[in-house]
Order: sequence, then structure tokens, then C-alpha cells
Amino acid sequence: MSTVMPQKLALFAFSLVLLTIVSPTSALAKDSLAKPKAYSAQDEEAIKAVSSSLTRNLAAGDSKAVAALWTEDATYVDSDGFEYKGRKALEARFSSVFNRQGKQVVTFQPDTLKILVPGAFMAEGTVLRKVASGALIPETRYSIVFVKQNGQWLISSATETVIANTEDVNPLEALSWLIGEWHAEGNGAIVSMKAEWTANKNFITCIYNAKSTGDLSPVESKQVIGFDPNKNLPVSWHFDSTGGFGNGNWIKKNDQWLVENSGTERNGNTTSACTIFTVESPDQFTWQSVDRRVDGEPVGDTNVLRVSRVLKVSSTVK
Repeated sequence: MSTVMPQKLALFAFSLVLLTIVSPTSALAKDSLAKPKAYSAQDEEAIKAVSSSLTRNLAAGDSKAVAALWTEDATYVDSDGFEYKGRKALEARFSSVFNRQGKQVVTFQPDTLKILVPGAFMAEGTVLRKVASGALIPETRYSIVFVKQNGQWLISSATETVIANTEDVNPLEALSWLIGEWHAEGNGAIVSMKAEWTANKNFITCIYNAKSTGDLSPVESKQVIGFDPNKNLPVSWHFDSTGGFGNGNWIKKNDQWLVENSGTERNGNTTSACTIFTVESPDQFTWQSVDRRVDGEPVGDTNVLRVSRVLKVSSTVK
């Protein structure tokens, strides 16, 4: 089966540790906050406490505690353009990220702190992630607004944007939203899929199991996705348990991936189709196969199938 999602989904929150620079010995803090003085030393300490709590809760994978650090009507726009509104949506989003990716740790690089009005300021900077080589690579730019409500500093809004890097960039990161387990039912069929990184994240392997409702004999298929530098796009090879095989070219178009497939069935028939993946959210996409042909003859398009991520519930005992 980018957008650039995954690991970046939790990055913005870690950047909030940048607030530790708001200290009496920080030149940036002095330059940014001295004029005008919009909040007290007690407020500065409280803001630093928010960042410390956020870092600790993210490291612990505590989505409820993370969401509690935002205002009730807070908004967050991630690097893929998905918007989350309110604490409940944020808690669900963080829970999904922790279930899929586990605990996350990144490094931040703060740039500026700007006072907006008394009781509100904006922090901007760059989020860095350590790659396999050990280098710290810029991944996103962040902009975060903090407000003081009822004597407490909280996050009001945050926005992330992707940074295009030229070094140590995995060209398959644009398909990282596929990683995980998925399930779909419809059109008289039940389909499950599991996608994983392999070979130092140079390939993605997908295992599909599909069966008709009531049928105990599923068809298993395996797909390997790689990147062709000559074509400058992802490519794939697929094989199924009936003896069929084929290949595909992956083309990104807005929020869709179009996969131009061609193949050969066990009986020698040639096949072709265009598979359309439409990413609706980090945990859901739609799938449809169009322009399908067998030996050059059209056989009709499939209906749109909605595919959902299988979210794993934590079994932590308290």
C-alpha cells in the first residue's frame, strides 16, 4: 500500500525544551525578553517547568499528561498539514504516535523568542533528529505560541514545516506513513496488511492477506518497495501465493500516491492497473484500483476501500 509523517509526528513537542534557554544567563533570553518585560521571574520558572514536564511525559509515552499541557482549544498543524484541535484530539494523536513508534527523543535548536502581548509569546526554531551515522539532521521548523491562563502557562498552538535536507535523507521517508498494521473490510472481502522497514530502511516490505467473506483460504501477497535513483521515484515488486508477480512505479500527486502496476499471472495472462492511495489521516487511507486490464482488455474499476490502522492498546499495569 506524504506525505512525510511518522516519526515527525511527535517532533514538535520535544522542541519545547527550548524554553530552558529562558534563564538569567541566556543572551537570547535577555535580548528577546528584556523589552518589554511581559511576565515575571516566577512566570519564567513556570514556563521552564512546562517544558520539563512535556519532555518527561513524552519520554514516558504518557499521552494524557502531554495533552494536559495544552489549552482546551489548542491547535496543532503537523508537517504533513494535518490539524488537531482540542485536548481530546491531541491526546488521541499522541496515543497513536506512542503506540506506533514508542518513546521518542530529539534535539532542538532554538532561534528566537518573541513576546506577542502580555501573557503570550512565540518560540521558533529547528527540530533535529539523530540518524544512523550519528549526525544530527534538521527535520522540521517549529512555531509555538504559549499563553497564560488562570495563572498557568500552557501551549496554545504549534505548527511544524518540513525541512528539505540534502544529506542523509532517506528517499522512502515519504512512504513512512505505511509502516504499521492495517485492516479493511468491504466488497465482500477482508484484507490485512503489515508494512515494515528492512535493510537499514532502504526497503519497505508489505505482507497482504486477503480473503472473501466466509472463505478460510486467504491469498497472501508480498510487496517490496525500494527507490530507483534513475527514475527518481519509489518502485515496487510484488508476488502472490497463486504464482503471480509484477512491479510498479509510485508517483506522488498532492495527498495521493498513484501506483502504475503491471504483472503476469500464473496462467500467463498479463495484467495492468493503476492503484490509488489517498492519505486521509495518519491512521486512515483509501485504496482503489482503476484502469484494470487483463491481456489488454478492460475489466472494470474496484470500489473505494477504506483502510484503517490497527492501533495497539498499551497494557501497562499501574
